[in-house]
Amino acid sequence: MIPNSELENRLKALRACGSKVVDMGIAMRMVTLQRAISERRQIVQTVLNGLIERHDGSSNGGPPEVVPGTPGWAPFVKEHNELMAEEFDAGPPFVLYEKDGKYGWTEGVEAPVTIAPNVMVDMDDLLEIRAPKEKEDATVAGNIG
Repeated sequence: MIPNSELENRLKALRACGSKVVDMGIAMRMVTLQRAISERRQIVQTVLNGLIERHDGSSNGGPPEVVPGTPGWAPFVKEHNELMAEEFDAGPPFVLYEKDGKYGWTEGVEAPVTIAPNVMVDMDDLLEIRAPKEKEDATVAGNIG
């Protein structure tokens, strides 16, 4: 789940990861998620514009805004905070598998992934890091019983 207040950061992070060559399935999911986040961001912006208008936002030659200290300020801030706290379901996280200190999109980590720390922070709720599944030792399993 991504709070509306973090949509822009997640979108930037996905675009940064999208500049690297990744498995086709991962790439398609990144593109689909980027589109979904962009659509959600537009909806949030439309709602925000409505809040500004409803609470007597004025432009004074610039973009419309609700001015602190005006009667509409307190209700605007309350509704704005509620809007930004709403969450968007981004689906299951992208999984990075760890093997021998390297991370990849597949369990074997044949093609290690590198991600800048700032991108990693911005992808916080979109990533899950897993250790590869250990193969069960057939000899030990066969001796049980």
